[in-house]
Order: sequence, then C-alpha cells, then structure tokens
Amino acid sequence: MGAHRDPASKRWSRLADRAVAEQALIVRVGSRVTQLRAHLGGMTIAELARRAGLHPSYLGEVERGQKNPTLATLGRIASALDVSLSDLVSELPLSFDGTLLPPDDAPTDQ
Repeated sequence: MGAHRDPASKRWSRLADRAVAEQALIVRVGSRVTQLRAHLGGMTIAELARRAGLHPSYLGEVERGQKNPTLATLGRIASALDVSLSDLVSELPLSFDGTLLPPDDAPTDQ
C-alpha cells in the first residue's frame, strides 16, 4: 500500500515550503542592500538609514534578513542608495513564474 497524505497535510507542506522560500528571499534582499551599501564606498548603516528616513536598527535587521521590508521601504532604500528599485532586486534569482530559485539553479549569463 502506498502512503497517501491527506489534503490538509499537503496544504501545510506547501505553506511551509512557501514560508522557507519567502524567508530566503528576505535574506537575499538584505544581502543585496548590504552589497550595494558596501559598493558605495562603505556607507554606514547609520548614513543609509538617515538618507532613507529609517531607524538604523531597523535597517540593520533588514540587512540581516530579520525584517521583511515593504515595497515602499525598499523604494526608499533604493533611492537612498541612488539605484532604481529594479537594480536593488535585479540580482535576486527568480524563475519565470516569480518564485525564488535555489542558489544552484540561478540562471547564468553564459
């Protein structure tokens, strides 16, 4: 007899998978902010936070993937970094349907 999972169990599994993917995306967004900040001559978190109108501790949590910033907040961060919002998220490996790809599956420019 094959093992069958009930529909509720499948739903919880999909929700758990989605939560893991969303957390990975939040971490990658934070890493991208850190990368761009460092690229701008090592701007401090305090300076970027001031430019973006955010509290430095909040911005630090965003960079560490501990906060899920809204699209509006990401726009403020992008503006403070003097990049477009699309540039801020351009390095995030997404599939054609918008789901986050694992690092090993990210498309290459070859």
